[in-house]
Amino acid sequence: MILLKILLIVFCCFNYAHALEPIKIGVSLSLTGDFQVYSDNQKKGFQLWEKEINERGGILGREVRVIIKDNQSDIKKAQKDYEEFISKDKVDFLFGPYSSLIAEAVFPITEKYDFLILSTGASADSIWEKGYRNVVGLLPVSSKRTLSFLELLLENGIDSIGIISADDPHSVAIAKGSKLNAERLGLKVVTFEIFQKGTRDLKKYAQKARDNEVKALIVCGHLIEAIDMRKAMKSINWYPTAYYGSGGVVSKKYYETLGNDANLSFGFSLFEKASGLPGAKEFYIKYKTLFGEEPTYHSAFAYSGGQILESAITKVGSINRKKVRDMIFSMDIMTISGRFSVDKTGRKLGHHSFLIQWQNHEKQIIKPDSLKTSKAVFKN
Repeated sequence: MILLKILLIVFCCFNYAHALEPIKIGVSLSLTGDFQVYSDNQKKGFQLWEKEINERGGILGREVRVIIKDNQSDIKKAQKDYEEFISKDKVDFLFGPYSSLIAEAVFPITEKYDFLILSTGASADSIWEKGYRNVVGLLPVSSKRTLSFLELLLENGIDSIGIISADDPHSVAIAKGSKLNAERLGLKVVTFEIFQKGTRDLKKYAQKARDNEVKALIVCGHLIEAIDMRKAMKSINWYPTAYYGSGGVVSKKYYETLGNDANLSFGFSLFEKASGLPGAKEFYIKYKTLFGEEPTYHSAFAYSGGQILESAITKVGSINRKKVRDMIFSMDIMTISGRFSVDKTGRKLGHHSFLIQWQNHEKQIIKPDSLKTSKAVFKN
């Protein structure tokens, strides 16, 4: 009888200890290499969410542990990381890597294992055209990224458009979407060029845009392409009426690199502290206090990924991945970065964004009109 009681106590203690094991979430980010700036912002967003959720007692009484690996902006390294997260580290959930280029190589792996992954840093339209059952998108699809800028051009009678893009999936989706939306709005696309990702000298593309009398130039890519094109334009002493970079223009790094030459550049953001969204201002303050810098939308969507996962697990009452996945696909909630819901493919529904312009060393909100902090300024 005594032996039976001892075994019962040991069994109960084992189950209790097991029940209190941390909820492990894996994410592989480009903490070095081409996508370092964006991934560092994401990392800090995840870390802030992890810190706050554990200060509140975790999820279902369990500590949350975000395991972050550096994929060095390398596709094969990222693939290896996610294989290990699932088969070796035995994580409970996954957040996706930064960039559609890397994510498109990772998602077939997570799908093979029937493993839920929240994509907080990839938005190429093609991702949600492949029939994945376990990929949940948080970002609006790439093809709609430049819509507010195109509407601004229409409002101001600027109708000669140039589109120049890197050849990665995310950038190409932006380029094709820009061309389609421009033509729908009655704008003329007089230059459309695609270059190989990693090309640094963009002078010949700037020259072509100038020779074709482009009034508004859209560069589809990431931070490095936006910077390189601005340098190329300066090298030929040309600046269009309006210049837009689809990635990185709103970052501190863009301004630090270009200085005064950053002024007048238009860019895109999905998070601003003035948005009025629930918790956005508080997130901004906590992030800046903890890290000594302003959050970017990459930081905000990483944090939002945590909010969504926390909400789904709490509603399900367990970490059963299938039940959590089904809950996420059925959810319609507000996060610090806006309303979240997805269609049956996992593609985010709805679209909101901010059109930003650098003016006199400051970022100004140009659109939406309800949150505008300044009128757009165009090159004479």
